[in-house]
Amino acid sequence: MNTQEEYIHAEQVRLLYNQTLTAVIGNPMGAAIFCWIFWNVINHKIIIIWCSCMILYSMIRLFPFINYKRHEERKTSQQWGNIYLFMTFIQGSLWGIATLIFIPTEDPIYNVIVSMWIVGVSAAAIGAYSAYIRAMLTFFLPVVVPGTLHLFLLNGQLNIALGLGICAYAFIVLRTIIPVNKAIINSIQLNFVLDKQIKQRKNIEDKLREVSIRDELTGLFNRRYFNEVLQNELKRAHRNSTPLSLILIDIDYFKSFNDTYGHLEGDTCLQLIGNTLNQSVKRPGDIVARYGGEELVIILPDTKSDNAFKMAEQIRKDIQALNIPHTGSDIDELNVITISAGVTTVIPKTDLKPEDIIQKADNALYKAKHQGRNQTVLIDHE
Repeated sequence: MNTQEEYIHAEQVRLLYNQTLTAVIGNPMGAAIFCWIFWNVINHKIIIIWCSCMILYSMIRLFPFINYKRHEERKTSQQWGNIYLFMTFIQGSLWGIATLIFIPTEDPIYNVIVSMWIVGVSAAAIGAYSAYIRAMLTFFLPVVVPGTLHLFLLNGQLNIALGLGICAYAFIVLRTIIPVNKAIINSIQLNFVLDKQIKQRKNIEDKLREVSIRDELTGLFNRRYFNEVLQNELKRAHRNSTPLSLILIDIDYFKSFNDTYGHLEGDTCLQLIGNTLNQSVKRPGDIVARYGGEELVIILPDTKSDNAFKMAEQIRKDIQALNIPHTGSDIDELNVITISAGVTTVIPKTDLKPEDIIQKADNALYKAKHQGRNQTVLIDHE
C-alpha cells in the first residue's frame, strides 16, 4: 500500500475499534433479551450455553481493544484490521448459530421474531462497520446467511416468505452501503490531503524559523535568537534559583587577520571556529551564537562558574590547536589564531536584566584582552 492507502486503512481501523465498547456492551444485552424471549420454548441448557459464549466472547474482545489503544504503533494497521475482522466474524457467527438453534419452534411467531432479530442485528452492523466493507461483511454474512438458508430448508409458506424478505433486505443493504462507504473514504482522503498540507506548511514554517534564527555565515544562532534565549533562561534560572553562565569570546587580532589574508579567509576562519564551538557544546539547552563580527557567545543554563570556566578554557585550547595561520598576531609569536574569553556566572535576581549579565561577561572579556589576550578570565557572581 502507498502512503495514502495506508492512511485510509489506518483511519478505517481506528473507526472500527471505536465501535468496540458498543459491541462489548450491546452483545450481552441483546443476548439476554433474546434468551428471555425464548426461555419458555427452548431447552434451558442450550440457551445458557449460547448466552455464556456470547458474554465470554464480549469479555475476550476487550483485550485486543485495550492493546490497540495502548500499542497502536507496534503493529501495522493491516495487522490490527485482520484481528478486528476475526473478532467480528466470531461475533457474527454466534448470532448466526442463534438463528439455527432457536428455530423452528411450535409457534411460528417465534420464527418471525428470529427473522426480525436477524434484520435488527445485521442492521446494527451497517452503522458500525460502514467505514470498512470487509468488516461489515464478516459480521453481516454469518448473521444473515445461516438463518436465511435455515428458513428455506424448513419450507412452509411463512418460512419461505421470511427468507425471501431477508434476501430482499440484504440486497438493499448491500446496495446502500456502497455509497455510504465511498462517502466515508472520500472524507478520509480529504483529511489525508489536509493533514499533508498542514505538515508541509509546518515544515516550511520550521525551515523559515530556522533560517531566521541562524547566522548565514557560520550557521550559529544569530544575536536576535541569543537575546530571546537569554531572556528566557534568566527567567527560568531565577524561578529555579539555579546558576546561569555566559561565555563571551573574541577572536584575537581578527581585523589584522582580514587585512592580511582577505575577507574570504576571514569567513572561513569564522566558520571553523563556529564548528569548534558547536562540537564543544554537548547539552541540548546550551546555545552558541554569533554575537557580532568576530564575537561569539555561549549560554550555559544550570552551569556553575568552575564548569563554565573549564569549558571556555578548553575551547580556547581547541581553537589554538586548529593552527590557523595568523602572522599578524602579536601573541608570543604564536602566529596562529587565538581567542580571548570572558566568563560570568549568576544566580539571577528579579532586577537582573539580560544586558547586565552580558556586561559582566564583557567586563571579563575586556580583562582577558587587557592582560595580553589568548586567555580566559572569570568574573564570578554566584
